[in-house]
Amino acid sequence: MRDSDLWEVETGEKKAIIKELLDKGAQRLVRGQGVNRSWTPVALATYHSLDEDIVALLMPTDEDRTNMSEEDLDWYVRSYKQTAQS
Repeated sequence: MRDSDLWEVETGEKKAIIKELLDKGAQRLVRGQGVNRSWTPVALATYHSLDEDIVALLMPTDEDRTNMSEEDLDWYVRSYKQTAQS
């Protein structure tokens, strides 16, 4: 998710890749374990200051949020707030 000159991928290409993954069924609300905390795709994109269009693509939809358990919704909100403060 983070930008790297080694990958030589433009923002437009990243957006296209993310759109393709979402079209193929990728979930916006997945957890990845980092060194000291769990991350969502949107939290990673925000943390690494990716383009606003990419962050918007990764934001959970109303349908995503409707299908979340209360525990997952609480975790998601805490994760996002923690990232925004970093």
